[in-house]
Amino acid sequence: PSEKYSIEKRVTIKTPPVYLVHTKDDKVVPWQNSSLMHAAISFQPLSVLNLYDKGGHGFGMRTLKNDTDQWKKGCEIWLQNFTK
Repeated sequence: PSEKYSIEKRVTIKTPPVYLVHTKDDKVVPWQNSSLMHAAISFQPLSVLNLYDKGGHGFGMRTLKNDTDQWKKGCEIWLQNFTK
């Protein structure tokens, strides 16, 4: 794959904190991509990676009634850090 699509290689000191959510059973995008991004932006203390075992690709667009449903509340709490 082209490096221009590897966002973790484009992180700079100006890259803002990120909230990453991924599932290990995603068959479209490997969860390791989010892990690489999280490592690349570790200088931003507010960056977060939530990794779930099950949920597949696009789980955030539907209700699954499993652990992945927690991402919305986690993101809400994360966003509150920027309004303090």
